[in-house]
Amino acid sequence: MIEILAGLVTFGATTVLTVAGVGAAFILIPLYMAMGIELQTAMSTALLLNGIAMILASVTFAREKLILWRLAIPLVVVATALSPWGPTPASSSLAPASCGSSFSSSFLPLP
Repeated sequence: MIEILAGLVTFGATTVLTVAGVGAAFILIPLYMAMGIELQTAMSTALLLNGIAMILASVTFAREKLILWRLAIPLVVVATALSPWGPTPASSSLAPASCGSSFSSSFLPLP
């Protein structure tokens, strides 16, 4: 029964939030946890769904010729190259432990 409920919630949330242009992981993870699904499973499932939605949206935008490739390709290359410094900078052997917090906080809005 929990699988059916999780599937319906996932379908509804993903559909609405993908149409709005927002990933559904931020709402699916707490919902999955409320249903009794462990954190690691909830996170990986929600992020997989975000990835799938992003791929489908990218294909749709590419077919409609709405992607500015001269801008998109350098962004993808830089984001891929710098991704080791993203979520776990302290565990990366390439970046100092203090790098992540100052880098991440530079994107926070000022009050």
